[in-house]
Amino acid sequence: MTGKMNGHYGIPLSLKYFVAKRTPFIFTFEPYVSAPGFSNFNPFMVYYNFNGGFAYYFDFY
Repeated sequence: MTGKMNGHYGIPLSLKYFVAKRTPFIFTFEPYVSAPGFSNFNPFMVYYNFNGGFAYYFDFY
């Protein structure tokens, strides 16, 4: 995508659920709007990002 710039404003909302002591499932939802001055700017369109995944926290003593 040479020559195209993208930018946006959004507020990510996350939920973390521990399935085990050090292993959470993290779900993130982010509604966002395009930023003025970038190639995909549309002031009346709201976009959404969804992410989910597992993490593992290591313990070092």
